[in-house]
Amino acid sequence: MVCGADFEVERDRGQIIEIDSVGHYICHRDWPGFNAGVDLQKRVQDTQRLSDDDELMQRREQARQALADFHQTPRDIVAKLDEYVIGQERAKRDVAVGLYDHHRIHQSDVESKEMGTTPEVELEKANILLVGPSGSGKTLIAKTLARSLGVPFASADATSLSPTGYTGNDVESVLTPLYLDAGEDLEWAARGVVFLDEIDKIARKSQANPSITRDVSGESVQHALLKLIEGTMAQLPLGASGRKHPDAPPEYIDTSKILFIGGGAFEGLPEIVAKKMKRQTERTIGLRATPAAIAGDPQRDFQILSEAPMEVLIESLIDYGFVPELAGRLPIIVPLAPLTKEQMRRALTEPKNAIVRQQVELFRRDGIELVVTEEALDSIVEKATSMKTGVRALRSLVKGMTSRARYEVSGDPKVISVEVGPESLEDPSKYDVVLKVGETMEKKTSQEAGFARAV
Repeated sequence: MVCGADFEVERDRGQIIEIDSVGHYICHRDWPGFNAGVDLQKRVQDTQRLSDDDELMQRREQARQALADFHQTPRDIVAKLDEYVIGQERAKRDVAVGLYDHHRIHQSDVESKEMGTTPEVELEKANILLVGPSGSGKTLIAKTLARSLGVPFASADATSLSPTGYTGNDVESVLTPLYLDAGEDLEWAARGVVFLDEIDKIARKSQANPSITRDVSGESVQHALLKLIEGTMAQLPLGASGRKHPDAPPEYIDTSKILFIGGGAFEGLPEIVAKKMKRQTERTIGLRATPAAIAGDPQRDFQILSEAPMEVLIESLIDYGFVPELAGRLPIIVPLAPLTKEQMRRALTEPKNAIVRQQVELFRRDGIELVVTEEALDSIVEKATSMKTGVRALRSLVKGMTSRARYEVSGDPKVISVEVGPESLEDPSKYDVVLKVGETMEKKTSQEAGFARAV
């Protein structure tokens, strides 16, 4: 197909479209050939649309089958969590039951849809709120669930959210990773799970005068988030998947069946709960005389939250700064306990993603054996406990004590193994190495081996 008399001039203004591996030239000029080109382009678009629809139906059928084949019991889910999360038995049980019920609800919906019947009992989701100090495992539980879920999963940081029109991420942006994890299938994404980390940071800053203290990062975000959690036809943000032009038709996700799991430290919440429960005895003996006593005893905070009736916890969330509607939409409130020293010790080496095991594997890939002594492990736990950041402190301490050896011995064919002890925690340049000297092995300090040089 050629445009006009001057082929070379007009060709630059045209367009090549490929159909069945054959190139077709479309003229942009207003003559009969232009209409033919438009028809050709429509054929291309229709062919692509049919291909996309077939691919979508195939993915949807695979997802439906995966949902139907999901037969893990709550005990199976807890067993999976046990591989990565130390302690938190109650939290793991409650989350496992919530996830199990979530699957059962969607299995019921699919069965009813296939049979063309209406369920006798309408099943509704029950969103979950994880409350616990920093480093207690809230985010780890969510990430571990993502490994074993049979439905789409997404995680978002609530602190990055803002109402529409303000700088920051719109609340609907939490749906974008869910949509992508669902293979860009809107129907499958509507059956997913969303984890909202740091949700306590969107609490209203003050209870004294709500009308004045409304702020972009607080109550207004709660109201926007409430619509998603309650269930609405939420519009995907522009550009979430191919739809990058403002004039392109919007895409919507039904959030009524999406399970939301919130997580946060909620510092100060135990004090509110304690006052509501009128713990006169504890205050009399001084256990809760001052906020400092609360901050210094996270184990007692956990005990108070665990013993509190659910209605007291919800009322306390409202006093903490949550709007009543949002607090009521998080009916399952699960407190997480601070890890004991014994649990932190286990967290160093037992989980599949334990930080010590990760470091051992990294050294092994360089042909070097890493040995962390028992005394070093005990020292790490003691220091991490004093830092009061839970398991997060373990990672920074282990990485810090091995970083100098990692820098100095990597790639050295003479080094057989590296041993780090308690002294490495205070001075990472102090560690022992086993060197291959001829046919013998010699153990030396890093200084004796000439590794502890200025960096």
